[in-house]
Amino acid sequence: MAQQPTQPTFPDAYQDLGLDASASNSDIKAAYRRLALVHHPDKNLTAAGEATDAAEFRRVNEAYELLQDDQSKARYDQ
Repeated sequence: MAQQPTQPTFPDAYQDLGLDASASNSDIKAAYRRLALVHHPDKNLTAAGEATDAAEFRRVNEAYELLQDDQSKARYDQ
């Protein structure tokens, strides 16, 4: 029996920023700034000096980079 191909899973940039798809540019920027402060590696160091939230910060940063530009946001929204 042939196996069904699975749908690739893509991160949801809006969800990563805690927003919905109707978010304005100012909403996107405000959410990014708020989350960047929370998850920035320099703000979340362990006793050994290791960043604990580096992956989360990277995800938030990538979502912002994708959505802050009108052209890339339009492509993403399609």
